[in-house]
Amino acid sequence: MRHSRFAAFLSLALALAACGDSGFKAKLAANCEAKGGQLGRYGKLDCACAADLLDAALPEDLKSLLMAATEGESMTTEERLQAMKDAGLDVNDPEAMQKRMREFGETMQGIEARLKAECKAS
Repeated sequence: MRHSRFAAFLSLALALAACGDSGFKAKLAANCEAKGGQLGRYGKLDCACAADLLDAALPEDLKSLLMAATEGESMTTEERLQAMKDAGLDVNDPEAMQKRMREFGETMQGIEARLKAECKAS
């Protein structure tokens, strides 16, 4: 179960890796709006603000991971696996995948306070 959630998270995030900055912001904002302003565990946010902040704060390689986290449930298993492969991740190397997820988690921890403070929905 844990591996499948991790794979879903990664694959969705990776699917967005092919998008440019404006593609990332637009897709993230649209996904947030579609979920009533909810973006993961961060509570109700101003979606445009959150998309702008995350676009500026995240390195390109982690933007795809964020998208995987926010869209993973909408992808098929095949789409997730392909997205991970496209991003250069090997699903057969759990250590490398865990390292990547730790890196993502640490980066998001640094951004979380800003999201909550600067992008709280009114």
